[in-house]
Amino acid sequence: MGLVAVCSRSTSRSSYACIMVTMMLLHAYMPCEAHLSSTFYDKMCPNALNTIRTSIRTAVSSERRMAASLIRLHFHDCFVQGCDASILLDEAASATSERNALQNLRSARGYEVIEVAKSQVESICPGVVSCADILAVAARDASVAGLSARDMVALSGSHTIGQAQCVTFRDRIYNNASDIDAGFASTRKRRCPTNDGNVIWRLSIWCTKFFRQQLLQESNSKKGLLESDQGYKEVCSSITRFGSKVGRPFEN
Repeated sequence: MGLVAVCSRSTSRSSYACIMVTMMLLHAYMPCEAHLSSTFYDKMCPNALNTIRTSIRTAVSSERRMAASLIRLHFHDCFVQGCDASILLDEAASATSERNALQNLRSARGYEVIEVAKSQVESICPGVVSCADILAVAARDASVAGLSARDMVALSGSHTIGQAQCVTFRDRIYNNASDIDAGFASTRKRRCPTNDGNVIWRLSIWCTKFFRQQLLQESNSKKGLLESDQGYKEVCSSITRFGSKVGRPFEN
């Protein structure tokens, strides 16, 4: 209302100026309604996405774990006031870096992979592609595999291998009575005290070195160690099918 009133009282020349100011203000607000686009760099840097994709796939082929690390790096960047690549910033005298936050220190990784991708993009399009976009595209290219919900259930069987820190399942065994076997919880409590979250326990009650189908059956009997494993029984009937037939997970 104030802007309109001022413009209505102006001379012809100042009215023109007011119109220009109004247009500039409207233009300034337009990005708020903008949408993400996979073709954003098509004209400014046509080979940007292919360059990033090639760089990321090279890194992942060298170390398979890097795919998960890049996804986690992007996630940790986003949950601190947006996906702005601020997690990539180094420590400075005037500000504490997100890299050194408790959630990231000695755990977040993949910084050097993003730096390599950024360097390669800069070599073809200097100052065009943002670090935030490179990190987002890197996470996408590291993870997109066309997997279905059924595929993800089959892959969850990887939890038959390895161990988990107590802190990741302590709440489940101490504060849960509805979807956990009482005997199973009691046994885990003996190895997982409330005051120590660093103790580790095997993910499956059967084995830690070989893929076994029993993990899927453990979920059916409320003996999934992690909440995410137990949750499959509630949301996906595939877990029952996989757990009922020997060899079925390997068929997918």
